[in-house]
Amino acid sequence: MTTKCNIINCNNPSIAKDLCAMHYKRQYRHGSIEQTRPDDWGDREKHPAYKAWCGLRRYHRLDMDPTWVDDFWIFAKVVPKKPSGEARAFRTDKARPWSVDNFYWKESKVSSEYKQDRAEYMRRWMSKARFVNKDYFKSADLKKLYGITIEWYKAQHDAQNGLCAICSKPETAKIRGNTLSLAVDHCHDTGDVRELLCRACNNAIGALNHNPATLRKAADYLESHTSAPGKNRA
Repeated sequence: MTTKCNIINCNNPSIAKDLCAMHYKRQYRHGSIEQTRPDDWGDREKHPAYKAWCGLRRYHRLDMDPTWVDDFWIFAKVVPKKPSGEARAFRTDKARPWSVDNFYWKESKVSSEYKQDRAEYMRRWMSKARFVNKDYFKSADLKKLYGITIEWYKAQHDAQNGLCAICSKPETAKIRGNTLSLAVDHCHDTGDVRELLCRACNNAIGALNHNPATLRKAADYLESHTSAPGKNRA
């Protein structure tokens, strides 16, 4: 029989530890069943000026009215009403801090339809460019993510004969019918690049937090349970 949540005035069915889903998640995540969200949760995000305020706090925190920094509602109350979703925040005098008398909304000269068309065009262009210039974009990605060149990757790939450094097998995982390249394995603490791994091995050591001791225990565990078929069956 389904029991109700143990919290007073809550009639939702319990799912664990005599708590309903909502109260159980609060207890699990925050260590308390009390509401941890602010009273205006969700209202700020729906306000037309919210994204502009977020942008100001991120890029102009030290150059704006101090009362705006930690209280969105003060900002929303004193600035002019945003005329449209396309309008952006500007200030008349860039030499002065952002404030109620140095703030205005400016309509975009570009229509939303044009922006959507432009974004779609750029997506198609990038897809084609990556297909035609695979090495160029792969080199850029490797440099950005790992600080290595495509020449290093190709040399390491040849040194491993195109096989995973752990399981000694080629990559078999595919996305949209295309076989993936071997992944660049690196130390998450130092950023140092190690060798190339298949997706399965890379995910496996990642799931065990790249901890050699845990990996050895996993190997010992598997070896201790290696037996003839049916030996440990009840």
